[in-house]
Amino acid sequence: MAAKLSLVLVIACTLYVHAFAQSGCTATIVSQLAPCLSYITGNSSTPGSSCCSGLDNVVKTQPQ
Repeated sequence: MAAKLSLVLVIACTLYVHAFAQSGCTATIVSQLAPCLSYITGNSSTPGSSCCSGLDNVVKTQPQ
Protein backbone atom coordinates (compact mmCIF):
# COMPACT_ATOMS: atom_id res chain seq x y z
CA MET A 1 0.00 0.00 0.00
CA ALA A 2 2.84 2.40 0.84
CA ALA A 3 4.47 1.68 -2.52
CA LYS A 4 1.26 2.57 -4.35
CA LEU A 5 0.91 5.80 -2.40
CA SER A 6 4.52 6.67 -3.13
CA LEU A 7 3.98 6.07 -6.84
CA VAL A 8 0.88 8.26 -6.81
CA LEU A 9 2.79 11.05 -5.08
CA VAL A 10 5.68 10.81 -7.54
CA ILE A 11 3.30 10.97 -10.49
CA ALA A 12 1.35 13.86 -8.98
CA CYS A 13 4.50 15.84 -8.24
CA THR A 14 5.87 15.17 -11.70
CA LEU A 15 2.66 16.35 -13.32
CA TYR A 16 2.48 19.42 -11.12
CA VAL A 17 6.04 20.51 -11.85
CA HIS A 18 5.74 19.89 -15.56
CA ALA A 19 2.39 21.63 -15.82
CA PHE A 20 4.00 24.90 -14.81
CA ALA A 21 7.50 24.43 -16.20
CA GLN A 22 6.74 22.82 -19.55
CA SER A 23 3.05 22.73 -20.27
CA GLY A 24 3.56 21.04 -23.66
CA CYS A 25 5.22 18.02 -22.05
CA THR A 26 2.44 17.25 -19.59
CA ALA A 27 0.23 15.47 -22.11
CA THR A 28 3.13 13.24 -23.12
CA ILE A 29 3.86 12.30 -19.52
CA VAL A 30 0.21 11.60 -18.76
CA SER A 31 -0.15 9.39 -21.82
CA GLN A 32 2.98 7.43 -20.92
CA LEU A 33 1.83 6.91 -17.32
CA ALA A 34 -1.83 6.20 -18.12
CA PRO A 35 -1.23 2.41 -18.20
CA CYS A 36 -0.32 2.66 -14.48
CA LEU A 37 -3.80 3.83 -13.50
CA SER A 38 -5.25 0.37 -12.82
CA TYR A 39 -2.31 -0.42 -10.54
CA ILE A 40 -2.47 2.91 -8.74
CA THR A 41 -6.19 2.65 -8.13
CA GLY A 42 -5.89 -0.89 -6.79
CA ASN A 43 -7.61 -2.65 -9.68
CA SER A 44 -4.43 -4.58 -10.41
CA SER A 45 -2.04 -6.12 -7.90
CA THR A 46 1.04 -5.51 -10.05
CA PRO A 47 1.91 -2.85 -12.61
CA GLY A 48 1.81 -4.05 -16.21
CA SER A 49 4.76 -3.98 -18.57
CA SER A 50 3.37 -0.91 -20.37
CA CYS A 51 3.26 0.93 -17.04
CA CYS A 52 6.85 0.03 -16.26
CA SER A 53 8.10 0.95 -19.72
CA GLY A 54 6.17 4.24 -19.66
CA LEU A 55 7.60 5.17 -16.27
CA ASP A 56 11.07 4.14 -17.40
CA ASN A 57 10.77 6.33 -20.48
CA VAL A 58 9.60 9.36 -18.48
CA VAL A 59 12.45 8.98 -16.00
CA LYS A 60 15.03 8.63 -18.79
CA THR A 61 13.79 11.38 -21.08
CA GLN A 62 12.40 13.94 -18.60
CA PRO A 63 14.13 13.41 -15.27
CA GLN A 64 13.50 16.94 -14.05
